Amino acid sequence: MTGQDNIESVDDLQYDWPPNVLRYEQRFLFGLTVTDLLVIAGCMIIPMMLHVVVGLLGGLVGLLLVKRFDGLGERRLPEYLLARLRHRCDRRPVTLPRILPAGKGSFEITDLDGNVLARFGSNGNGDNS
Repeated sequence: MTGQDNIESVDDLQYDWPPNVLRYEQRFLFGLTVTDLLVIAGCMIIPMMLHVVVGLLGGLVGLLLVKRFDGLGERRLPEYLLARLRHRCDRRPVTLPRILPAGKGSFEITDLDGNVLARFGSNGNGDNS
């Protein structure tokens, strides 16, 4: 034990958690874990019994099933496609509560071109203009 390792109280025991501790797993080829590689191998070996090209296509499909893409919001391709399909089939309007500041303040809601969509004045009512 060196001179710097003297522990006098419980407060001296500190450990910094590694980043992303919940998904901490060793990554190998293309940033995939062992579990991901096993899924890809399963998708590749079984179709390879038919033909080598079918096995390679199965491996590509397996890769698309497990790889997370930054452009898709750190989602896998099936998760992203299901979210898009759900959004397309189930469009609901977004409703937000109207919370106005106390006093006689007012504000406006405008579109991207600067046109006023709604104006909320000191009386607390929305005036659509």
